[in-house]
Amino acid sequence: MESFAIGEEEYSWRLRNNFGIDETPAQIHQKGLELAAKIRARMEVLARQIDPSKDLAGVMADLKADHPVDDKAMMARYVELADRARDFVIRERMFDLPPDYKLKITETPPGMRSTISMAAYNPAPPLEKGRNGAFLVTPTEGNERKLSMHSDARMASIVVHEAFPGHDLQYYEFQHGAEVSPVRYLPRINYARSLNVEGYALYAEELMRQHGFYTPKEELAQLGMQIWRAYRLVVDTGLHTGRMSFQAAVDTLAKQAFLALPIAEAEAYRYTTMPLQAITYMMGRLQIEGLKEKYKAILGPDYSEAQFHKDFLSFGPVPPAMIEPVLLDQARRRRAGAGS
Repeated sequence: MESFAIGEEEYSWRLRNNFGIDETPAQIHQKGLELAAKIRARMEVLARQIDPSKDLAGVMADLKADHPVDDKAMMARYVELADRARDFVIRERMFDLPPDYKLKITETPPGMRSTISMAAYNPAPPLEKGRNGAFLVTPTEGNERKLSMHSDARMASIVVHEAFPGHDLQYYEFQHGAEVSPVRYLPRINYARSLNVEGYALYAEELMRQHGFYTPKEELAQLGMQIWRAYRLVVDTGLHTGRMSFQAAVDTLAKQAFLALPIAEAEAYRYTTMPLQAITYMMGRLQIEGLKEKYKAILGPDYSEAQFHKDFLSFGPVPPAMIEPVLLDQARRRRAGAGS
């Protein structure tokens, strides 16, 4: 076993005690493979619809070629997509948006550009009066390779994940709607918080896909992000339990998750230094989806997707396993009240 691996026993302990997950590393490894197979099957169908003359890898490569011509066009496109996402959410009644909700999109400040290479969400400082965060987009300064990372097909899922209805709405609902002191925070210890934060953002991506938000090319790009997160279950468990060598991890990410080789190498290295963090995106999404189904089953005909989102987001960045008993109890009491 390579020296960075924490081992099967430690990995299992962290899953159970930090994340509230009873599955074993082997089960998560297998789950990643099964999820990736399902996602790839859908990607193959979309690729044939987009260009029957090319295989999936070729179509994925072509998606990068269509991108904004410069930073001005890139920023305008992000604003356009954010407006489109907002209109779609209102039309589909997926969330009850606060009347004063407004998304802030801005260029990444110069001092932050070395760590935010593309785009990210920056929450508001807890004591800031307005308590509004910002969707940050890092200027490319005309660099063709950097512009290709903001491909027309990919930008939609970036907006959904980082901005709306992903991280920005997530933090807005908690900071403005919950009766919680602004000085309260949850430390990032053991990455349990990420099950909610990143899990929810990936959940938002999938939610918008299921409701039909994306064009075929946008959906293919979004599924490319999903398959990468599915292979994180495979690679992270593989690296830390001796199932996979470092080189095998790089090869898997490059060949199966369609990452450029330098990115695949950087990703695999990151996983070796941050055990379990990489799985929080997909495992968090699955936990939220499972919780949603239980909530829906309790409320039956009284279920509202918008109400579920409002109730869930009101807890803030708490691991879903900790939210579940409280949220389901609220649902039972609401159902009992509706029937009385």
